[in-house]
Amino acid sequence: GLTTFTQDLDENYTDFYYRWLNDFVNQLSLQDINIVGHSLGARIATVYAANSGETVKSIVAITPAYSPSLKGLVFIESAILKMLATRYGKMLDREVLKLFLHEMLLSKQRDTLTFLDFAIEEVIRDQSPLNMKGVLEALKWFQSERFAFENIRVLSDRIPVTILCGQKDIYCSNRELLDIVGSKLKLEIIKRSGHLLPLEHPKICSNRILSTVYSN
Repeated sequence: GLTTFTQDLDENYTDFYYRWLNDFVNQLSLQDINIVGHSLGARIATVYAANSGETVKSIVAITPAYSPSLKGLVFIESAILKMLATRYGKMLDREVLKLFLHEMLLSKQRDTLTFLDFAIEEVIRDQSPLNMKGVLEALKWFQSERFAFENIRVLSDRIPVTILCGQKDIYCSNRELLDIVGSKLKLEIIKRSGHLLPLEHPKICSNRILSTVYSN
């Protein structure tokens, strides 16, 4: 089956985005795709693939979060962290988060298309107690040590990887992506500008994310 890891905004948007992604990936007519990842989910997918032996045949990374820098953490600290503190306010340490993510990625339940709501929110949903500082430390650890984008280039030496990217993306530039394209790594640039490709402009994406987070 096809397994998808992603970040998403709200339940109403999930179905629309799911259908769009599925249709677009199918149009690529790639053979043996069994993992699709969006944004941080693309990094999760590469870690999963790198540790899955021969079971993963190819990957599609959709507007992957590029750099293990503070660029992505600014959003995590301001918006996601605020949402998590409001909703949960409990405690979860880094080791528990790492273990839970690892088990979740290897779970047989991931045989069908699955969305990780904000990547981290789903992890926290069934965990207690939760510590905000611990969660942020865990995210930084994943960001810097496990999800370095260069891993995709290394991974593409043995697993075909296709990257889908809009013409303008608030999280990565086409120049950065071109720098890491290898012999088996393909880059598809489509005529969309937002980080969430169905959206028309990065500002729309940002406004939707912030309004969703703070309205919750």
